Formats: sequence, C-alpha cells, structure tokens
Amino acid sequence: MAIFQHKTDLFALALRAESAVACLWLSGEIDADCTPVLTATAARVHRLAPQRMFVDLAEVSFAGAALVNFLVRVVNGLPPSCVTVFCRATPQTTRLLRITSVDSIAALSDRLPDTWLRSHTTPCYDRARIG
Repeated sequence: MAIFQHKTDLFALALRAESAVACLWLSGEIDADCTPVLTATAARVHRLAPQRMFVDLAEVSFAGAALVNFLVRVVNGLPPSCVTVFCRATPQTTRLLRITSVDSIAALSDRLPDTWLRSHTTPCYDRARIG
C-alpha cells in the first residue's frame, strides 16, 4: 500500500493506492502555489501505474490552470488501459473541466466508487459511493 499526504492552511491532498487502484483526494485552493506538490504527486501516481484512478474533487474550493495542468499531466502519464474517474466535482469545477475539455480525458461521476479505499484520514471518504 502506498500513501502520500500533504496539508497546508489552504490546500490538502491525500493519495492512497492498493493493488491496481489509486485514490486521490484534493481539497482547498488549487493554484500555482500548489504546483510543486502536484508535480511530486503526479510522479508518484505514474510510478504506481494503477489500472483504476479515482480523483475526489468535492472539496476543491478554487481551481484554475494548476488543477487543469495537474489532471492532464496525471492522466497522460497513466497506462493506456487505466480507467480514470473525476468524482464529485462542484458545479464550478465541472464547468472548468468542460471549458478546458479536461472532461474528455476521464469519466465524471457525482459519487465515489465502491472501490474507494476506506482507510483515508479524512471524513469525506466515507460519504456517498457509486453502487
């Protein structure tokens, strides 16, 4: 099992992977100040080479080019057979994903999947799941 977490006053993320599934939770304001951590996280995800990748965007309060670039970088570095799902994006984040066509590189879901790894440290991980 691989685990990576980062937290500041304005931004947090948690990455957990088991077997061939990777789950990434993002929270707060994702802007240019987050780029070094996002770059390191993308590299970790690429080393894991999961077959399924879920990104929980429910608690993203601000998203700009840094989030768009990060998501594209992550998805482009995954194995071609990897199924990627962006989960629970707010209406504002969904709009950004659509305007930038990032919604075309992964599936969008308004719920977390049943395979979401339950041992994350944040309460949001126990909320609604895809059945």
